[in-house]
Amino acid sequence: VARGRRPPASQAPLQPPASRPRTTDFDWSLAPDPLEVYLGVDVGSVSTNVALVTPDGRLALRRYLPTSGRPLEAIAAAFSDLPAQVLAKVRVLGACTTGSGRYLSADYLGADMTVNEITAQAAAAAAIDPQVDTIFEIGGQDSKYIALEDGVIVDFMMNKACAAGTGSFLEEQAEKLGLKIKGEFGALALAAENPVLLGERCTVFMESDLVHHQQKGVDRRDLTAGLCHGIVANYLGRVVETRPVGRHVFFQGGTSFNQGVHAAFEARLGQPVTVPDNADVTGAIGAALVARDRRSWDVSRFVGFDLSTRSYEIKSFECRDCDNRCEIRRVSVAGGGALFYGSRCGRFEEESGRRKAPAAVWPDLFEYRSDLAFNAPELREILERGGEAGRKKIGLIRSMFFSELGPFWSVFWARLGFLPVWSRPTDKGIVHQGCERAGGEFCFPVKAAHGHLLDLMNRDLDHIFMPSVINLPPGGQGQAQRPPDSAACPYVQSLPFTAGAALNLTRPRLVTGPVFFGEGDRTLLESLTALTRPLGLAPAEVRAAMFQALLAQDKFTRRLEEKGREILAALKPSDRALVVVARPYNGFDPGMNLRLNRKLADLGVLGLPMDFLPLAAERGEAASHYWRYGQKITAAADFIAADERLEAVYISNFSCGPDSFILHFFKHQLAGKPFLEIEIDEHSSDVGAVTRLEAFLDSLAARRARGR
Repeated sequence: VARGRRPPASQAPLQPPASRPRTTDFDWSLAPDPLEVYLGVDVGSVSTNVALVTPDGRLALRRYLPTSGRPLEAIAAAFSDLPAQVLAKVRVLGACTTGSGRYLSADYLGADMTVNEITAQAAAAAAIDPQVDTIFEIGGQDSKYIALEDGVIVDFMMNKACAAGTGSFLEEQAEKLGLKIKGEFGALALAAENPVLLGERCTVFMESDLVHHQQKGVDRRDLTAGLCHGIVANYLGRVVETRPVGRHVFFQGGTSFNQGVHAAFEARLGQPVTVPDNADVTGAIGAALVARDRRSWDVSRFVGFDLSTRSYEIKSFECRDCDNRCEIRRVSVAGGGALFYGSRCGRFEEESGRRKAPAAVWPDLFEYRSDLAFNAPELREILERGGEAGRKKIGLIRSMFFSELGPFWSVFWARLGFLPVWSRPTDKGIVHQGCERAGGEFCFPVKAAHGHLLDLMNRDLDHIFMPSVINLPPGGQGQAQRPPDSAACPYVQSLPFTAGAALNLTRPRLVTGPVFFGEGDRTLLESLTALTRPLGLAPAEVRAAMFQALLAQDKFTRRLEEKGREILAALKPSDRALVVVARPYNGFDPGMNLRLNRKLADLGVLGLPMDFLPLAAERGEAASHYWRYGQKITAAADFIAADERLEAVYISNFSCGPDSFILHFFKHQLAGKPFLEIEIDEHSSDVGAVTRLEAFLDSLAARRARGR
């Protein structure tokens, strides 16, 4: 390489960070006896951290240990390592746990409260420096971005799927390079002259590029520096995305102690980035500070530091009460009874008394909606009047557009003399089978729809109905719009063909054909007549069934809106409701939305599905969208922005093309109001959803307390 020139696939060398954290020791010889402290415990997938913080915010003691898949043992080890002379002086005023293992560890320790890790990290940063406005936190398995204004969380994001921007990936690559992640890796990265270019891609491609450079004999220094650049690029591109980065940036988490990653952040941003003292245990420090600031108890429930006398046993079993087949972990603590974890419905937690009672009692609108969609009163009337005996059975999936048009299709077929049979509610079995048999890399709802079809294929049915819905009923006063103005997603339009081919589902058992809801009653009738012609049904019968089905669908919409008006009228100015903004098949189906309705109820918050809002008359920006759901989502944003009691939770799925740009319109229409986005696929974690919800609610509470 010519002097002063770098190889084409390399980048600028890293410069040593502007500053590095200091380690300060607490002077126990000057501490009063007893020393009152708050205990914070951060139980993550990679590390378990403990912090003792005095009421005036000083860190009295800290411990950082690997979790190694056994969080309770890690906590016991951290406590047993505390000096006896220190423990003799300490009186715990309150204890708080955070991290992915916060609930289990809270019950084990007798903690007074739990807090999500986003709130904990923000509390620690704001206490260290009130001027901090941006937090980069990279842990072992996840990464977080947090934006602050005057100590209040105004925005946050966690990594969604890619793990290339996490500490465990860096540690794994260091091991493959034969390097110690502590000290040696960062020092080599700073000594590199020509760091390799790895980009901001996911782990598979980044690791593949790394191997390629190794085979070419690239110096390890350049490889380590390239990894540091790659992790930072991945974090900024996939976690921060287009969110603002302020002038007072904190870098926290165990990865922050790597000088190479710290230097790469400063190089990318072109400004200093501060790694605060004790940045690896800021989660535990923040938990202790939250316990101090939110203390509502007189005497702490903390059981003490000597956990050697608090033995426990963990056993697991499979719950067979439903098709989810949840793996339940039963933790038996000596003298403390049994604790249960792992059920998606929360039944075991309720029986053991661990599940919190909601602060307010609201109806479960998701269940109310589901009953109306799949068990319409008009359907019951037809079956009660005409009976079920002698009817041919036709299967309908409890998914996709049926989640919205269920009343129409069930009444339509019942009026024609068929018995509609729904697939079972979405569960793990349906999701697993659908993902296994789907013929392509579709979005999560389409994969699940394959599972619903498989469920119907295993039933004793005469037919399975899966139309190709081209467009959906338009908004406004029921007037026809141009076809593009109410379009359904191409995956939805093509589902009977892609799923039919993948599952070998063919005519005559499969009843299908194109259906146009968005072009007026005449076009709809033509498509329904063509669709039912192979079944030998008379056009007059089809026409009568269509109008009866349209009436049932209209009543379904009106019932939802009437219930919504009733709920909104009951909300006080001080109340707060979370509107779940989504397509019905991914946001309102408990099997698809990680049981969001139960999680919100546990947090004492009303969850309001988007279609309970009166959105029938979309105008302006909302009416101009190509996608029908884009129109409704944007109209919901207008409605939420105008009501101070309403906040938004946007449910999306990985690989959703329309949402990739609808989200931008949605954010614009909210006019600066914050919202929470949760992307879900078949691998999504319940814990991750709860963390996001708790952090969002904490942020809203802090903003409201400051009059924002």
